[in-house]
Amino acid sequence: MNPLESKQTYAGQTFRDLDITGATISRSDFDSCTFERCNFTETVLSHCRFTKCRFAACDLSLVNVGNCRFVDVEFVDSKLIGVDWTAIGSAKTDRLLFSASFERCVLDYGSFYGLTLRKLCGCSAKEVEFSEASMAEADCQRTDFAGAKFSKTDLRGANFAGAMAYAIDPTTNKVKRARFSYPEVTSLLAAFDVIIDY
Repeated sequence: MNPLESKQTYAGQTFRDLDITGATISRSDFDSCTFERCNFTETVLSHCRFTKCRFAACDLSLVNVGNCRFVDVEFVDSKLIGVDWTAIGSAKTDRLLFSASFERCVLDYGSFYGLTLRKLCGCSAKEVEFSEASMAEADCQRTDFAGAKFSKTDLRGANFAGAMAYAIDPTTNKVKRARFSYPEVTSLLAAFDVIIDY
């Protein structure tokens, strides 16, 4: 039985070991809820609102977040492969309110195009789209950005200490006062076609 239903309000509840793979939940509000070891794989979340919620050790791979709202939501030790976060809606308000943090999560093959991000710490962000995103002051420490795309991305003041495999062109992205670690920082010179001797 699926304890989550459409057009409902859930406040301060904790859900553990929930499996709603492939289910559809629409127009429900979740306020200060915690999800632990839950499986949302290929679940359709439509017009739902998540406020101050926490997902721990959950699988949200290929989840559809069409017209959803995420405000102060934490994802920890979770898998979110192939999630198109831009589906939250084209309304300026929805995009401005989007605030989610990711710690030790797998975000591979997703898209944050044009969204604001503040924390992707210790994550796997392979082949992720970050073009035109605002990541100013973001904590990106120890994240693997292999194949990730950065174009017109605001990275001012972001912390990439210990981050790996990023390919960031400083001529097409804002990188003022961003923090990078050696030897990965040398990848920033690739745009200038220079030869580095070691």
